[in-house]
Amino acid sequence: MDERRLEVFFYGLFMDQQLLDGKGVHPTDVRPAVVPGFELRIGARAALVPTPAGQVHGLLMKLSHGDIENLYSEPGVRAYRPEPVLRRCSQRRHRRSAVLQPPGATFGR
Repeated sequence: MDERRLEVFFYGLFMDQQLLDGKGVHPTDVRPAVVPGFELRIGARAALVPTPAGQVHGLLMKLSHGDIENLYSEPGVRAYRPEPVLRRCSQRRHRRSAVLQPPGATFGR
C-alpha cells in the first residue's frame, strides 16, 4: 500500500531537486504555487512573515511523512514546525497546505 502524502509548500533550499535527490527524498506532483499575504524574510533562517499585500512564490510538493522527517532531521532545521497556509496554483482557488517554519518565526495566522 502506498504511504499517504501531504502537500507541503517550499520557499527556499528544499526547492532544489538535486538536494532532495541527495537526501533520498522523491516528491510527487511538484508544481509552482503562491502563498498570498506573506513575504519572505531572510535572517538566520528564511521564514514567511505576514504582510497583507505580500505574496511568496515557491513550489508545492507531495511528500510522505518519512520524507518530511528526513528533510527536517538535521540540527539546523530540526526545530521547524508545520503551519497551515492558503496557497494558489495556476489560476485555481486557494487551498490549505502546510509550510514548515523555523522557531520564533512570527506567523500570526
